[in-house]
Amino acid sequence: MFMSKWNKSKVIKKLKLFARKLGHPPSKSELSQPLYGACNYHFGNVNKNLKRIMNSYEPKYLNKVK
Repeated sequence: MFMSKWNKSKVIKKLKLFARKLGHPPSKSELSQPLYGACNYHFGNVNKNLKRIMNSYEPKYLNKVK
């Protein structure tokens, strides 16, 4: 199962880096299938929780995405 390689911290980091690249928080349709699957696996419904997921962990080297 590919999601076993994605822990919560890695998912958050990838989401935030992707949001920086896009210039806005990514929508469901903008996420890659592996990242979307990992989000669902670790956090449940991505559509309802994407902003909360991205702000739930705050590594010092990443800023919150608003």
